Amino acid sequence: MIHINTNDNETYYHHFKSNLKELKAGWTLHTLDTMLLTLIVSIGCMENGGNGNVS
Repeated sequence: MIHINTNDNETYYHHFKSNLKELKAGWTLHTLDTMLLTLIVSIGCMENGGNGNVS
């Protein structure tokens, strides 16, 4: 159980901020991964269908 004391407010806020930072970093990584995957797939499709002279 989490008990927040008025004295701990600054500590709690610091924890919250660092958690938020980690969450944001994780979300950014996830977004970049998704974008990269989409890019790879679209390049693959372009090489297959968009180009007539692919052996």
